[in-house]
Amino acid sequence: MKIFHLSHIDLDGYGCQLVASSFCENISFYNSNYGNEVTARLKQIENDIKLCDSKVKILILITDLNMTKEECKYIDQVVARMKFMNYNIDLTLLDHHQTGAEQAKQYDWYFLDNTKCATLLTLEYFKKNYPKITVSNELEKFVFAINAFDLWNEEDEWFEFGKVLNRYIVEAKEVNKILFKDENVEFRLMLLKSSYEYLDKNRYIELDDDLIKNKKAAIDSSARDTLDNLTSGFITNLLSKRKEELSIHYKEHKGIMTTQIGNTSVLGNSFLKANPEFDFFMDVAPTGNISIRADGKLDVSKMAVEIFDGGGHPNASGGRMNNIKEFHVYKEIRDFVQKFIDSKTK
Repeated sequence: MKIFHLSHIDLDGYGCQLVASSFCENISFYNSNYGNEVTARLKQIENDIKLCDSKVKILILITDLNMTKEECKYIDQVVARMKFMNYNIDLTLLDHHQTGAEQAKQYDWYFLDNTKCATLLTLEYFKKNYPKITVSNELEKFVFAINAFDLWNEEDEWFEFGKVLNRYIVEAKEVNKILFKDENVEFRLMLLKSSYEYLDKNRYIELDDDLIKNKKAAIDSSARDTLDNLTSGFITNLLSKRKEELSIHYKEHKGIMTTQIGNTSVLGNSFLKANPEFDFFMDVAPTGNISIRADGKLDVSKMAVEIFDGGGHPNASGGRMNNIKEFHVYKEIRDFVQKFIDSKTK
């Protein structure tokens, strides 16, 4: 079976995915907040399913997302089309938000239980459907901790452990989810799984103490260095592998474009040194703010003035795009920015 798993971007959402990965290896993970991003992710899933052999059994699993009427109608129609095309496909949604009650009544694939967190619902789902797989004590306790926190049960013995797990997700900003979808999920699940060794005797204070240590291990367990340096090397390597896909052009100059990458100065310098055929490094924020870095081959202050009504220094400048749209897929952002640059340089 091939599972396409869409989940929320909070602790409960990623907890569902860690549970799923404990039962099945052949999973593609997707994550979304509420709003337009949900439909964008559903479209990604639809396009990815079309690349599969129609004979493969497929499950679309959605967890911890209170789907709207429109979103439910959309994915229900997608599955109906796939079945008409002879795909062996099923759809299951596990939700615990009471505001999904109306949708749960309308669709037989929408399962709602507001007495448990979505991670616990996911564990129960997989235990029922994969009865031959033994569930570890660590996974059971891990799920109890998320359930206690998500339902805000302060009297539960696992509540404090769940609070620390939540901070692990909230502060897991090192790997961008738009640029590196798979690596982002893998990083977060590795962080959550690192908590297993602290579950014995409920050692949530030690888990809290070791956040930075566990982040370093999730990025590169073989090296000893600062978190900034380890992250910079890791992200530079990911960017270098995909540099042609992420490339963008300004006149005769070749650059790389990221979005919401963070730490632009360090990453920009690291990438440009590792990839001397590139002249500039540009990061675009959802607000339209632009950050540009160079390494002596291009005066990016002139580029910032000409294209983005900005300015700065020859190797470090910035500006703004006032007409930026809301995007959730990298290629759409990149194509929009490239057209904008081209329009300014004609």
